[in-house]
Amino acid sequence: MVEGTWPEMSTSELTGGARLYHIFHHIFSVGLEGINPASNLTDEDIRTAIRNSSGPRASLFVPELAFQLLIKPLIKSLEHPSQRCVQMAYEELGQIAQRSESKELKRYPKLHRGVMRVVSELLRERVGPTSTYVESLIAIEQAYINTNHPDFIGGSGALIELQKKAEIKRRQNARAAAVAAMQSATNAASGSGAWDDDDDGDGDGDGDG
Repeated sequence: MVEGTWPEMSTSELTGGARLYHIFHHIFSVGLEGINPASNLTDEDIRTAIRNSSGPRASLFVPELAFQLLIKPLIKSLEHPSQRCVQMAYEELGQIAQRSESKELKRYPKLHRGVMRVVSELLRERVGPTSTYVESLIAIEQAYINTNHPDFIGGSGALIELQKKAEIKRRQNARAAAVAAMQSATNAASGSGAWDDDDDGDGDGDGDG
């Protein structure tokens, strides 16, 4: 079922490996994207963190310690969707085990029950260490924030992004103004052309008076 080769595969719902793929690449990713980093972060929180990390001195730039104080709770918020992903994968693996029962195995009820019990115990034994591993990964990310990562946007990177957005907006406004000016000139030319055709002033446009 995991490889998608089971002959009795359902056509009405995702099962087996397809369901696991959906959990990892859709449900889990949507859960991560649904986290709003600034939902519980106010301007006052940011100001307080900067002041606390600056001590008795006034701060010209945002101290790295203040950044870490603010970002660590946000990293912690990734744990809930990650643990939910682990639980959903565990449940799906249990369903895969139940659906993978062969007709030959069902002919021996005691053996069948024994196999199902062993598989269930194995999955149950593994879900705990997996959850612990997820907790460890989150703790590692909290302990060391890699500001040298190429995807990390620091202070200079943020300024560059703002400058790019401002330049794009300026070009869009200039283009819109140019289009409006051309449209206005076209309308004016069309209006004056209509009057030029009727130079005899009788309104019939033939110029014969």
